[in-house]
Amino acid sequence: QTRNQAEAAARAKAEASANVKAASDLKAKVAADLKVAADLKVAAEAKVAAEAKVNADTAARAKSEASARAMAAAEGKAKVAADLKVAAEGKLKAAVETESKAE
Repeated sequence: QTRNQAEAAARAKAEASANVKAASDLKAKVAADLKVAADLKVAAEAKVAAEAKVNADTAARAKSEASARAMAAAEGKAKVAADLKVAAEGKLKAAVETESKAE
C-alpha cells in the first residue's frame, strides 16, 4: 500500500508538473501574441500617419499649383488689359492727329 501511495504521489507530482509547464507555455504564447498585436498596432498607426502626411502634402501641392494657375491667369489678363490700353492710346493719338489735320 505504501508503494501504491508513493506511485500515486509520483503520478500526481508529474501531472502537476506537466500542468505547470502547460500553463507556463500558454502564458508565453499569450505574451508573444500580445507583442505581435502591439507591433501590428504600431505599424498601422505609422501607416495612417504616413498616409495623412502624403494626403496633406498632396493637398498643399494641389493648392500651390492652383494658386500658380490663378496667378498666371491674372497675369495673362493684366497683359491683355495693358495691350488694350496701348491700343486705345494709339487710336486716341491717331484720332487727335486726324482732328488736327482736319482743322
